[in-house]
Amino acid sequence: MQNELVKIECCRAKDSCPRALGDPGELVKYVTEALKNTNYSLRRQKVLQDSLKHSKVFKISLAGCPNCCSQPQIKDFGAYKAIYPEVFEEKCTLCENCIRQCREGALFLDGSNKVLVDLEKCIGCGDCLKFCAQEAISTGQEFWRLIVGGKLGRHPQLAVKIADVACKEDIRPYLEKYLEIQLDSKDPHLRLGDLINKESIKE
Repeated sequence: MQNELVKIECCRAKDSCPRALGDPGELVKYVTEALKNTNYSLRRQKVLQDSLKHSKVFKISLAGCPNCCSQPQIKDFGAYKAIYPEVFEEKCTLCENCIRQCREGALFLDGSNKVLVDLEKCIGCGDCLKFCAQEAISTGQEFWRLIVGGKLGRHPQLAVKIADVACKEDIRPYLEKYLEIQLDSKDPHLRLGDLINKESIKE
């Protein structure tokens, strides 16, 4: 989905991806509402006039899991579905299969022989749920991670996290905020990532 000033991409989670944790297509409604509420296309067109180039297109990417096949990390605004696992001690047999299988090293045994999750390392992929034969690991917190400021070009950078939201509709106010930052910029030719760097914009 796209027009001359905005490009929206979704991964194929809904169709065939076995790793999908959610359907990013469900976010498109709220993305569209944010664009409408800010009157983004019309306001941006007035500023850019005839200087529209590919680098001026506001790029939005939505993904169904942290593998992020639609590459939200290099887009102006991105969102992907993630989950944090919950371990049920009474079911756990301490086989440590989940610990061995976790590619992030996020699961570990503590001093009292309990399997714990290091949320600093966990990326929310949910793979550990598939490796527990005892079903001692289940979905804990589910959320959409929102990231902004990614770009390629001469000075590439990855998008940074701004929030984890539990409700799909909560993407709208965050996107509206960053659309307004882009629209209000004194230099309309800068990408959102450049504006964030220049103005040290926080959440």
